[in-house]
Amino acid sequence: MAAVALHVSSPRLLARSVQIAVLALGALCVGCQSVDDSQSRLDRLPRLVAGLGHRSDDAQVDPRAVTTVSDLPVYNGEDVWQRVAQRCRLVDGQGVNERIARQRDWLLNNRGFLTGASKRATPYLHFIVERLDERNMPLELALLPMIESSYNPLANSPAAAAGLWQFIPSTGRQFNLNQSATYDARRDVVASSKAAMDYLTRLHDQFNNDWLLALAAYNAGEGTVARAIDANRRRGMP
Repeated sequence: MAAVALHVSSPRLLARSVQIAVLALGALCVGCQSVDDSQSRLDRLPRLVAGLGHRSDDAQVDPRAVTTVSDLPVYNGEDVWQRVAQRCRLVDGQGVNERIARQRDWLLNNRGFLTGASKRATPYLHFIVERLDERNMPLELALLPMIESSYNPLANSPAAAAGLWQFIPSTGRQFNLNQSATYDARRDVVASSKAAMDYLTRLHDQFNNDWLLALAAYNAGEGTVARAIDANRRRGMP
């Protein structure tokens, strides 16, 4: 179960909802190397997130005190958050409707969620970004565990999903994530990350090489997205 719940019927809105959450996290969680640079990036946050779409008129967004985490992983002089932010690929040029704007605004206003999740991501982020890069997958997908589990490898949901990537038992078994009384591979960061990337790749292929629909299907289910696509086709809609 995702940390940011989705309640939309259109496949594009499902995809765009997840995209907004991922890109907003990417904009807000970029790590910093100095106090001056930190303040500069904080000053830019409203513009970065506003660029993802138009705010609803009644939204109350207060990004002033977004906290950056000083101990985020840096390898070979590289800021991993900056690497993700600079290589965003999931941009479709579509606007943002009111429901999506509310999700983005929730992320902007809930700084504790972002700070806590970014701290928990520290041991895992570089590994996940490297594996995505090796597979030529969008680096923003490294932020999907923030939405799914707040980057908590021990997270459980009421639907029995578990781990960083929140696999339910049946889907986990499909991707060779063994589950027993003594070991649950869904909580194994290495095994579950490979499984999640395999699953996302399969969804990408299944939904006409569309990463946004793959994200929507990962979050809301393949059947939900497929039915929404079929319903839209019957109405003559994209």
